[in-house]
Amino acid sequence: MKKGIILAVMLVSVLALGYSQNASWNVTNVTTWVEAVNGIRSGGNTKEYAITVTGNVSVPTSAESTFGSITDIIITIQGNGTLSPSANGNLLQIGTGQTIITKDLTLRGRSGNSNSALVYITSGGAFRMEGRSTVTGHTDSNFSGVYVDGGTFIMQDNASISGNTTSDKNGGGVYVNKGTFTMKSGTISGNRASSGGGVYVNSGTFIMQGGTISGNTASTSGGGVYISEGPGAWYSGYNNPGTFILQGGTISSNTARFEGGGVLNEGKSFTMEGGTVSNNTSSQGGGVSNRGTFTMQGGTISGNTASASSTNSNSSAYAYGGGVYNYAHSVFSMQGGTISGNTAVATAEGYYISSDYRSFACAFGGGVCTYGIYQTGADATFTMQGGTISGNTASANTTSSLYAYSYGGGVCINRGNFTMQGNTSVSGNKTSGSGGGVCIIGYEHGGRSFTMQGSASVSGNTAGGSGGGVYIADGEYGNDSRNAGIFIMQGNTSISGNTSIYRGGGVYFNNGTFTKTGGSIYGDDADQNLKNTVISRLGHAVYNAKDDAWRNVSASPTMNSDSYGFWLNDGDVITFPSGFVGNWKRSNFNNTLYIGKNTIESSSSTYLWILQTISGNTYTFKRSVAANTMTITIRLNSNNLLISGDSGNGENNWNGTWIKQ
Repeated sequence: MKKGIILAVMLVSVLALGYSQNASWNVTNVTTWVEAVNGIRSGGNTKEYAITVTGNVSVPTSAESTFGSITDIIITIQGNGTLSPSANGNLLQIGTGQTIITKDLTLRGRSGNSNSALVYITSGGAFRMEGRSTVTGHTDSNFSGVYVDGGTFIMQDNASISGNTTSDKNGGGVYVNKGTFTMKSGTISGNRASSGGGVYVNSGTFIMQGGTISGNTASTSGGGVYISEGPGAWYSGYNNPGTFILQGGTISSNTARFEGGGVLNEGKSFTMEGGTVSNNTSSQGGGVSNRGTFTMQGGTISGNTASASSTNSNSSAYAYGGGVYNYAHSVFSMQGGTISGNTAVATAEGYYISSDYRSFACAFGGGVCTYGIYQTGADATFTMQGGTISGNTASANTTSSLYAYSYGGGVCINRGNFTMQGNTSVSGNKTSGSGGGVCIIGYEHGGRSFTMQGSASVSGNTAGGSGGGVYIADGEYGNDSRNAGIFIMQGNTSISGNTSIYRGGGVYFNNGTFTKTGGSIYGDDADQNLKNTVISRLGHAVYNAKDDAWRNVSASPTMNSDSYGFWLNDGDVITFPSGFVGNWKRSNFNNTLYIGKNTIESSSSTYLWILQTISGNTYTFKRSVAANTMTITIRLNSNNLLISGDSGNGENNWNGTWIKQ
């Protein structure tokens, strides 16, 4: 009897001793998983546990913390196996005081889950993914693969969150409602959601130190990352907005239908200290769409595309900000880093519908588009205090070249304000239209200013239209100077080495305002690496469309503070008779001839021809982008233009009768 009592006491002591130390389980089926969960639930606080999973194991879900209410525990779930839920619900729910580490483990969701994330981290809980851990295959109408609701999440090594979908809501891969997500390395890829295809940050903080967020898709906005303004609308003030800190890693190859192919920021704080946002696509802000506060201190925004197209003759296509789209009320502060190699491209296959409707293709800002809204005080602000905006492109085309417009290869300011300070540059950008470097478009009720200060420079940009360096557009209602663009040039700034085809190699302005109290704009007589050039020879340095007679051919190469608004050393500009200038329709072909003061262009060709010489009725031209020349005979007969001597074929042959339009 005494021996039995002693044995029983010894057995209880051994069991108690086992649970007071670390415990481990090998899981190969649902039974052994339940044993491990129950063992941890009853094992007490302040302990470490290990679970090794082998094979594919389908396990029960729970509406409460998976491991009960015990606290101050660390559970490592490892192995080359797979855990998946056997019914709708959370596969893992991590409670307060609980840390779960997955290592080399696959957590696989189920298709058509209902109102539950695959991994749910509550306030005070912690989740860490190590090795080759994966969260994948979760499909839910409302919840993402991982939902952080006040806890912490650390992702490192080669861990991945991929192939998850929330069809109606936000954050296909990760939703940070509250708490902190730190991404040290790994990948978040191939996820889908309405907003925030890869990551949605509501009121929490996401710190990206490395890794990749790539190949995610949003059916609306924020293909890679969406940072919310938090509860409450942006126009009523921020209320616990989301925060994103990008220190390293890459946000790349993500897609959104509308805004922010890589990132849509509505939060009060997006800080880019390093890292790359690259090769993302949307129609507004291919790389970044900013509706809050964005501070760029380093890193690169490159190779992104804002793309818009229309094949419907009743609609138009508008693309805004290949690299960055900075929208109303927002503030973008660029203190360092590079915005380069981005593209805004618009294509429309529409045509003229009626006297009051046309189909447009418009591209605004290959690198940056700053865009306010039609409302007093709703301007967007972009301040460039460091860094470069370079090698970006804006282009547009339609089946009718009359209705394709592209503005600002580097920067387009559209109801917004853009300021360059310090040693900053906008260089090497291109547009098929106006403003190779910078275009300022003014609209009613909106700011529309571009200011250069310090030693800022606009150089080496190219415009297929006018304003190789800077283009200051008319107001919203044509010749309305009250709403036109404003350009202020101060300090030791410079505009050099820019090229345009039509007017203004350095600067073009019409009803806009150009105020110059410092800086240099170089003419065609400057050193090769400094001179601005216009192919038409009209306004190498500055073209002022308000006053065609405003000209000073004897000025020095550098424009000083009290002499501006003239052309420099244009040479003798040969011009057409005034009766030639205008649009002409040919009687035997469906094409149009556009004749300017000294240029001619056909709608059936992309070539611009510059008038070189006139001898009687014989006119000789040089092609703008090649050494080709052409000599033809042009006569006026009543209201018709008669052309002969062109040896081209079909519509490219200009011979025939042209009727004034």
